[in-house]
Amino acid sequence: MVTDSRAEGVAPEDVPIKPAATVIPLRNSGAGIEVLVLRRDTNLAYHGGTRVFPGGRDDPADFTVAGSDDVASDARHAAVREAKEEADLDISAHELVSLSHWTTPLGRNRRFSTWFYAVHAQRGDVTVDDGEIREFEWHTIGAALEGCDAGEINLAGPTYVSLLGLFPHSSVEAALDHVRRQPDQVF
Repeated sequence: MVTDSRAEGVAPEDVPIKPAATVIPLRNSGAGIEVLVLRRDTNLAYHGGTRVFPGGRDDPADFTVAGSDDVASDARHAAVREAKEEADLDISAHELVSLSHWTTPLGRNRRFSTWFYAVHAQRGDVTVDDGEIREFEWHTIGAALEGCDAGEINLAGPTYVSLLGLFPHSSVEAALDHVRRQPDQVF
């Protein structure tokens, strides 16, 4: 649900922008590239019931792990931590390929500056906490997009746009090579 920050007495430009990170886990399958999507609990205020990639707000400890005050370095470590917390995926910061950077528009009661990273998820079984995250699914990118277009899968806007950019590729390796050669998209 989108709420207008003015209804809460806060000017839109005064809503703090919090750093966040998201990781797009990809794997090869006989049907093409598959992507991991998680379903958030329907009772959550932010994107409740929506299919998303593992991710969330940066924690102060992420700066410590990054060994830097650089927010972009911090975001890489936040993405690794969130992938572990939300899906039990073991990835490392150096495996992440930067894809895009999204900032929540003015007028929302919560705003984030979110870095999106793609990764070849080659290790570990997915496990969710059955709290914030209720279930997970691996979909081919095409099936996820078609499911959203048909109203069967509720994808957040940045999730959908990210999948559109990865869709033309036939393998994770080809997709990641393409992303590495492109500047990050900024939204």
